[in-house]
Amino acid sequence: MAVLIPEFFDDEDTPPGEQDFFGWLASCPSDWLVLHSLDLQAWNRHRQTEVDFVVIIPDTGICCIEVKSHHSVEVTPSGAWKLNGEIKKRSPPKQAEDASKVLQRRISNYHPELNHVPVCRLVAFPRASFTLPRSVEYNPWEILDSGQCLEHVKKGSLGSAIADSVRRSVDQSPFVRQLPTPLSAKNIGKIKDLLRPAFKSHPSSKTDSLRRRAHTEALLRSQQKPVLNLFRNNDRLIVDGPAGSGKTLIALELARQSAEAGKRTGLICFNRLIGEHLESQVTDDGPLLVAGSVSALLARLLGIEIPENPTQEFWNGEFLDQAESMLLSDERSADCPFEVLIVDESQDLLCRPRLLNCVEFLLSGAFKEGRWALFGDFQNQVLANEEQREEVSVRLEEFKKSERTAFYELDENCRNYAIVAKPGLCLAGMGDVYSEYRRGNGTQEAYSPQFFSDRKSFEAKLNAEIKRYVDAGTPLSEIVVLSCAGRNKSLAADLVGSGKLVKRFGADGEQASFASVYEFKGLESSVVILTDIAEPE
Repeated sequence: MAVLIPEFFDDEDTPPGEQDFFGWLASCPSDWLVLHSLDLQAWNRHRQTEVDFVVIIPDTGICCIEVKSHHSVEVTPSGAWKLNGEIKKRSPPKQAEDASKVLQRRISNYHPELNHVPVCRLVAFPRASFTLPRSVEYNPWEILDSGQCLEHVKKGSLGSAIADSVRRSVDQSPFVRQLPTPLSAKNIGKIKDLLRPAFKSHPSSKTDSLRRRAHTEALLRSQQKPVLNLFRNNDRLIVDGPAGSGKTLIALELARQSAEAGKRTGLICFNRLIGEHLESQVTDDGPLLVAGSVSALLARLLGIEIPENPTQEFWNGEFLDQAESMLLSDERSADCPFEVLIVDESQDLLCRPRLLNCVEFLLSGAFKEGRWALFGDFQNQVLANEEQREEVSVRLEEFKKSERTAFYELDENCRNYAIVAKPGLCLAGMGDVYSEYRRGNGTQEAYSPQFFSDRKSFEAKLNAEIKRYVDAGTPLSEIVVLSCAGRNKSLAADLVGSGKLVKRFGADGEQASFASVYEFKGLESSVVILTDIAEPE
């Protein structure tokens, strides 16, 4: 997902076409920076210049996008532009051209070392369909009507279309050349720091929750949006979907809306790393929303002391013994219940009956009468054994039979390019479980297999791959190395440590992170390097 600044738009004042485009741009590559609603200082005869979107594409340049929300577009024989029947003094291409030139001058004046960065224009009409005549005023790739916009969104190719427009405009210009090397993170930071102070302020009367909901609505696909309404109209909800289908994003939003409604809400999961991620996401959401892994949450609520290096035997035995004993105590359990309980990656809890029973104590009215939502991958998730799979199946059917319970399935991949996801499915021995890939097919650059024959070759290739992404502007903190093998069989695990490029996921330090595939499931990062993949016998 592209980085959007600001992260929200004013849903009353922002034109609908810009709202459309805001959501579409969110699905562009994660290393893109999108600046929305930029006011440039007065320049020509004190004329104020506004840019709807400034898109910084690290390996290509900068695109100034002028978005028009009009439903009717006409160019008269004299060359005048009529939008919704009104003749405009400055045509949309001219507006975009003025903005791109002013922005180019601003960047060159403040940062002469960046005067080689191409700044090009693009005009989009998300709500109007038309065929424009050929003209010396614009190139055909600089104008997108609603049909083209929607087709690119459907195919997940909008980002490619924007980048291609910049490249083609550069090829046509005698004044600029293609970027010799991608913009570094440092230079992108310079541009962001220069432009960010010029952003419009948003009315203080708009609450954070309204802004956040607008942003979430822009990110969610049509398949995922009904989930928000389902939980408003039903006491209980089960959402089933494969990895990358948007379950965690929806679970977070439901939890926030529940807390905003005055309900004490718990957002829990089994996995420790996902729990830490959820907890970090809700630190500013007030005391009514509590998030984390179920074991950490139980320990905190019940005051259970955790040894320094707890074993699996501790978690499966002594810890559960203490938790059950305390939860059966009226004095302890009275302080625990949530009015709403939302469980992410719930298949990991359904296969652990004792832990699930402890979770039930946390919900006012228990599972039978309480208000809850379960998010999980109940069909494709790899569990330890057949017994656990059977346990999940039985418990899921029991939950489905609860009164006022809605069931919803997701099957769109919102996270990956098809070229990334399909090899992963192949490695897992699975068919294609997705109906659509939101980000489109992607290019070969997004998927780069490397082969090695020995430990020395592996270490050299892994370090070179990490360095390649760092040189392209990706911070080390956004690179994750995942192992398909256990730690005692993992070559990548041997590269973790002080003075090396890789650290354990969650540990302090300016390094890339290492984790197992199982530990990292449900999380995401800008760059994921999958290692320790054995050649089929």
